[in-house]
Amino acid sequence: AGNLGVYVVCFCESGDLLSQWRGYGKNEGYVIEFRADALQEGHKDIGAYPEATGLFPVGYGEEAVNDGVTRAIAAVELFNLNHPGVKASYKALTVAAILATIKHPGFSEEQEWRLITAFQDIQGEGFGLHSIPTKFRPSAAGFSPYIELSIPMDAVVSVRVGPGDRAEIREAAVRRFLKSVKSKAAVLPATIPFRG
Repeated sequence: AGNLGVYVVCFCESGDLLSQWRGYGKNEGYVIEFRADALQEGHKDIGAYPEATGLFPVGYGEEAVNDGVTRAIAAVELFNLNHPGVKASYKALTVAAILATIKHPGFSEEQEWRLITAFQDIQGEGFGLHSIPTKFRPSAAGFSPYIELSIPMDAVVSVRVGPGDRAEIREAAVRRFLKSVKSKAAVLPATIPFRG
């Protein structure tokens, strides 16, 4: 037996939004800019289901819901596998991945993209499929499952140091860290203060 897994990492098109500094930065945040093509390289060594895996834009509001339903129906109808159990699993992965690309319109300023990894976590040997080990970490909601993808170091384009206390010290620390791992990523200050 196996478990279906759809894992999501969220990204924003803008690297300097006040709402995100306030919501996620908490006076000492950072924004890491990645090359989009390099993010998808993390999937090449795992047995993820390709139809429901990749970097996808998020849609917002009723139009996104309608589009998502249309895409889900089309994806489910076009399935052509002979094994009913496998077919059902892949349909479920596809629909779950599509749902992960829909968000409330109140978040539209983020212009979010989501790196989605969908797979069937096979337990045991002899299945001929890659098993991605699911790990767990504590979070506000209890234990949160996650997987690790291998992203190359040159995927990091820049690191922006958020507004808040000790910005100069935090910027210097980021520069030292990037140098220690031989990264050529730029280090940028935030252009938006917490208070106007």
